[in-house]
Amino acid sequence: MTLNISGRNNIYKDFSMSGQTVAPLSSLPAGQTAPPPVAAVRVSDVEGDKKGNGKKIFGIIGISVGSVALLTLIGLFTLSKGFSSGFSQKLNKLSKSLQKKIYDLSSSTKELTASQKMKLKVSQTLKPMADTMQAASNISAIKDSWIRHWLKKLKLEPVIKKMNNVFRNIVIKNTKNYYSKAESANLKFCSYLDDLIKQADDPQIKSQLKDYAQKLKDSFQNNFTTAAHYERADKAYKKMYGLDEKVYNKLFGGDGLLKNLKNAKSYVTTDYVAYDKKSLAKYLYGQKAKFSNNVNDSYNSIKQLINEIKIHVDPQDTKAVDIVKKLSEALEKYKNAAGAQEAELRKAAVQELRTEMKNLSRIFRENDQYADIVKNSHEKMTEFYKAIDVQSTQKGLAQDAITFIKEKYGKNSSQYKEAKRITNEINNNLNNAINSELNSFDKLAELQVGSLPTDILGILGPTALGTLLVVNSKDKNERISKTLTQGVPIIGGVGVTYYGTTRGWTGARNLMLGAVTSVLLNIIGTKADELYKKYAEKQSILQTAYDAWNKLQGKDTTVIASADQK
Repeated sequence: MTLNISGRNNIYKDFSMSGQTVAPLSSLPAGQTAPPPVAAVRVSDVEGDKKGNGKKIFGIIGISVGSVALLTLIGLFTLSKGFSSGFSQKLNKLSKSLQKKIYDLSSSTKELTASQKMKLKVSQTLKPMADTMQAASNISAIKDSWIRHWLKKLKLEPVIKKMNNVFRNIVIKNTKNYYSKAESANLKFCSYLDDLIKQADDPQIKSQLKDYAQKLKDSFQNNFTTAAHYERADKAYKKMYGLDEKVYNKLFGGDGLLKNLKNAKSYVTTDYVAYDKKSLAKYLYGQKAKFSNNVNDSYNSIKQLINEIKIHVDPQDTKAVDIVKKLSEALEKYKNAAGAQEAELRKAAVQELRTEMKNLSRIFRENDQYADIVKNSHEKMTEFYKAIDVQSTQKGLAQDAITFIKEKYGKNSSQYKEAKRITNEINNNLNNAINSELNSFDKLAELQVGSLPTDILGILGPTALGTLLVVNSKDKNERISKTLTQGVPIIGGVGVTYYGTTRGWTGARNLMLGAVTSVLLNIIGTKADELYKKYAEKQSILQTAYDAWNKLQGKDTTVIASADQK
């Protein structure tokens, strides 16, 4: 490299070389002609050797957003449960939603519009695709069970169990936080009832409110405390011991799914625990109904069951279609019942629901075209009858309490409005806690099958890749550049996804969150890298100029200058 000092604006323009001595042009003796201007000064010894080893194992990987996103997705696919229980559940809901849409459009007595015909055709096309895609959920089961199987062969099972216990506690803790919120809301309500008791003059009101407060404390203590949840989760987790071998044999055994993929229509991991999970859900929602169920809770559960039953109805079967319509109408009566006769109206609506469902059940049994779905529809109908029985449709204990407050203080009173606000908080928090517990049930099952080792590999792989990208740099500047534009985005994206996994975020949401984080970090890193390069370039120019100045002052006795005669 050469440093040109002959330019008009160069800071060295007033200096010239005379032998090995540097002197200002203005100080030359009179009559002496200045030598030709110095064209260049060699400063290669200042910069040092920049050849490096030239090794570029990952040279094909640029610093673009696309390359980083691709590398990150490789790691995220291994780490994230993108094709596991969460994904399978979403596809199952999509399939039912499409089937309901097909029924609603096909059973319409009016001529379908062009838009409706298009929706019908799209729904009919997408439903079998959604059903088939559920088999993709087994990608997680395949890699999890296979890796754990071979880690057992390597005698690493004790290590896996210890690590599983750590992450089991993390999964359980996430749900415990939801129950803690519900418990706080319940204590707040009981405290509010105590305040009303102190303010009340009527002994009957005092006694009734005191009774509600005590029952609410006892009921919550027996079913929904964090200790009660931990006991349920621990018992469920221990019951899942050996699940990894069951899944492995199901997939890789003699007649395993991998040898007969057409039978892989659902997620094998959750299939094995489906009965226990269903029993848990039945218990939790049953206890919750007694504690804080309101009309909307009952309405939503009954509506869901009607939707699941009606998708089995032939849209051309006018009698069955008419019964489904009456079921929907009776359900709306149940929801909208109000006034002094609210209880009687709701009771009559429930009786109408029961009668019409019996009529539909009879059509299913007597008509040959429904022979294939009788068993499945019978299960749903049994659930339906349980959902509309007296115990399930009556108000929960908390709802009874605010109904009493409304009767005694008035619908527009501040006492009723505050009590209603707190009970809604209890109800919402309990729903969130129950949903979290049921989701964590699947997470515990995946943990038993072997999700943790694959999660760790999903972290180590991209982390090692990001580290190699950085260490395989020829100098400090390239190392900083790769750290900012590749290393940090890859490791950051995987880290965020791993955090989401421990928090119970599953499926495409978790995968997308990690990928977006990686891309954003890449954009930020690229901008930071550009600023650093500009700064480093200025520093390099200043350092080169400074070193050249020292050499021109004769501090280095080596001849480094060469004149370029014009």
